[in-house]
Amino acid sequence: MLSQQGVRVTAVIEINADQDIQSVLSNIQLYCQQMESEDGCLFAQASQNAQSPREIILWEIYQDEDAIEAHFNMPHTQAFINSKQTSFIKGYQSHLVGGAV
Repeated sequence: MLSQQGVRVTAVIEINADQDIQSVLSNIQLYCQQMESEDGCLFAQASQNAQSPREIILWEIYQDEDAIEAHFNMPHTQAFINSKQTSFIKGYQSHLVGGAV
């Protein structure tokens, strides 16, 4: 069971049209593993939209805002962003309904 604590981040990304879906999905799986190795990352998982297979939803939980900031400075995060395999659609932070803020 996931912790009630932490900062939840959801990001929606899209695999670019010039990219092979299966290859990018493999890279996204590796990226999630790399995220989970970060000190402040408690959870990282990707889900593929069944109706739009190029759309990927990333669910992440971090200990705090500092961990999120550190995440974006990690070499694997910068490499993934700079790979141009995907485009950022939207992202937001959320809290569990009835959970700790």
